[in-house]
This record gives sequence, structure tokens and C-alpha cells, in this order.
Amino acid sequence: MSKAQEDLHTRLRRLGCAALLATIATAVHANCASGSDSTATSSTGGPRGGGSAEGGSASGAGGDPQGGGGAGGGGEGGEGGHDPNDAEFSWAVEVSGTARTLTAVWASEHHGVFAVGYYGTILHSWGDGSWSEIASGTEAHLTSVGGSMESDVLIGGVRYCLTTDQCHLPGNHVDGGLFRVDVVSHDVERVEEVPQAPVVWVHEEQVVVSVDGSTMMTSADRGHTWGTEVLDNLLSVHEISGADMNDLYALAVHGLFKREGGVWHELDLPLGASHTYMDLWGSRAGDMYMTTIGYDVLRGDPVGGWTHSVHAQQSYMGQSPGPYMDIWGSSDQDVYMVTGGDFADVGRVVHSTGDDDWVTVDLGFTPPPLYAVGGTSSADVYVVGAQGAIVHGRLASAEP
Repeated sequence: MSKAQEDLHTRLRRLGCAALLATIATAVHANCASGSDSTATSSTGGPRGGGSAEGGSASGAGGDPQGGGGAGGGGEGGEGGHDPNDAEFSWAVEVSGTARTLTAVWASEHHGVFAVGYYGTILHSWGDGSWSEIASGTEAHLTSVGGSMESDVLIGGVRYCLTTDQCHLPGNHVDGGLFRVDVVSHDVERVEEVPQAPVVWVHEEQVVVSVDGSTMMTSADRGHTWGTEVLDNLLSVHEISGADMNDLYALAVHGLFKREGGVWHELDLPLGASHTYMDLWGSRAGDMYMTTIGYDVLRGDPVGGWTHSVHAQQSYMGQSPGPYMDIWGSSDQDVYMVTGGDFADVGRVVHSTGDDDWVTVDLGFTPPPLYAVGGTSSADVYVVGAQGAIVHGRLASAEP
């Protein structure tokens, strides 16, 4: 077994996705081992997500900037962005205070910035470069975070295995869950009704979480009461994106679904079910991005049809950057993707102005593998990843 396969096996065991191991590991091995310097004008994203300005969520993966947004909402579609390679745009490493992997980031002008990660890690900053750790009371791997205008945010975590077999037995795993964090007091409360929440989608009072396999839980009152919905397919959802609960999409490794009237309908996959799909994000209805573990970037309407934008670059500076783990944008003219994951050598950030031409962002150094990107606007962007990495990109005129 190759290192890429072994690392992906470890990661999926942590996420409780043992049934998908053989399929995805084979795909990763084939794609990571094949391309040396296959260059193109684009790059891709994956199942960890970035945050949004006021409303939206970060998980890994995706999201929607229309005031809502599953994993990784953004700003209003149509707003122009800033060139992250411009001299007026600076990138700086911020000291997180942890060496644990950070898997999701969500930012708000009112709530500050939240970064979450392995072993119950929750970090908070008011955007001034300093970070404080919040005692979560859990060792779960936290994989998503989201909020809106209320005084709290919701953070989702997954169960992961401590052993290679019989994971379900007591003492052989760490339970996941959904956690409510007060922005001011930093008090953390477990939402008892939700056993685990790999993906959290938040829009105003609406909350949707993926739970286990094909089970979704929904709430119309910010998680105080819950309903259960089932996808007509036993696939674990790792990304949720959409404008509201009546226009919502869920992405699984080999499946895509749309929620209408409380019912999830399976949609056709643009490249077929043999591909492994990583991330889903959209700036507005009918204009979404989808990526695969094979470095494909697709853009279009999940219902009306996709265009195959490009087959992306597979190597970077002679090292493997891994799959593109996350997509986020402040608008359809300001979109970021990051590479990384447990099986990558280095991380990478790419940017597009919406013309399907992707440019590598010069951070001034080579980052470790990255997992998520998010921000409050095109002038205020965060990327997070392995070894507790936090990198903050900011336009000079936006500095406090």
C-alpha cells in the first residue's frame, strides 16, 4: 500500500467512513502517482470548508454567499474582488498556539474568526492577529463551523476510531457531536439531539447537519428542535451548499442531491459515479463549482448542466500538494481554492476572478498542507491547515 493510500485510510477511519476506504484510496493512488507536471489553468477544492460574512458555514467543504451557505458561505454574488498577489494585499502567518490540524474556518465581522480542528480544537480571534483557545470539552475531530447574526456559532464534529477494527465498541472510538459556542462568554454546550455532525449548514434560523450515512437533521429554530430526513442512497454527505433550505444541495463521495420541499432528490453526476467528488460551492443559484479527487474542476448549474472547466495541475514545486480541499469566495468574481489533506507534502492557494483562469497565490513561503479557506470579504481572507497553520490575507486599506 502506498503512503497516499495509508494516509487516506487513516483519515477516513477518523471520519468513520470505513465503507469508502477501498474506492477512494484507489482513486487517490491513481491520481497522485500519475501526474508529474501536468499543468493547466485551474485547481480544485475538497471536503473542508471556509467561512462567510454573516451567515453561512464552514466545513469542508462549499457553501453559498447568498447570506446562507453550507460549507463555506461567502459574500454577495457579483461583487468584485481584490488581486491577492497585488502589492497592496499582504499575507502573514498568525500564531495559533496549537500544533493540531485545523480543518475549517468561519469569519464574520460581528463574531470574529473561528478555526476548528482535530481533538476538539476551537480557536477564536477578533481579527487582530491574536488567537485564544476555547475549552470544547470534547476530543472529537471538529470539521465544520457556522453562524449568522445570533450570539452563538454551531460547530460540528465526527466520531473517529481509536482502533483499526470494532470501532463501535465502547472505548474504541471518540464520539462526535454538535456544539453551540457563545461568542462572548466562550461557553460550549453540546446539542444532545445530534449524535455527530460532519457538516453543518447555517442560514439565519435554519440549520441542516449531515449525521451518519444518509441521515440528515434539520432545524428551523437554530437547533432547538429537530426533524430527520433521509437521502434515498446510503452515502455519507460531506458537503452542503445552498441559498436556503428550499434550494439546498448535498454532496457525497459518489452522489449529489437537491432538497426540495423537505425531500432529497438524487441528481446526475457530471462525470459519472466512478469519480470521487470532493467539494461543492456556489456564489449564487445556477453558478456552482464542483471538484473531484482527480483534479477536475466543474462549473455550472447542478440541475441545468455543468461545464468541465479544466483538469488541474497535479504537482507544485516538485511536491504533491494533495487534492484541493476547499472552495470559498466572497463573490463569483473572487474565488479561492486550497490544497492539502493528510496525504499532501505541501499546501497551495489558488485564486480566480470568475473567468475559470486560476492563479497560484504567492504567500511568501511554502505552507504546510491546507484544509480550509474563508473570510469576511475579498479584502480579509484566512487559510488554515496542518500543524495549526493560520495564514491571514488582508488588503492594506482594510487593516485595523
